[in-house]
Amino acid sequence: MLGGHLEPGETPEQALIREVAEETGLTPTGYRRIGELPEPYPELYGPARLHFFAVTAWAGGEPAMLGYEHTELRWFDVEAACALPDLAWPGYERIFRALV
Repeated sequence: MLGGHLEPGETPEQALIREVAEETGLTPTGYRRIGELPEPYPELYGPARLHFFAVTAWAGGEPAMLGYEHTELRWFDVEAACALPDLAWPGYERIFRALV
């Protein structure tokens, strides 16, 4: 799962496009909002809202892992994603299931 923070004055949609480009080299051209959750660890990171999007179309070819933020980049179906043993937060399963 790709992610990041809003820059000052940036909307969640603008952050989506910027973060995906920074982390994969792709530009989302189609996407839909699938959910929003509170920061699961506000005691560590402060209060925040996490915005989730499904990217349905993009420009730029196939995704590539850019930078140092991830150790792996691959496709999952919803069941396989929910079964991952090291999800950063169990609430992600609810977001994944909203995709189907």
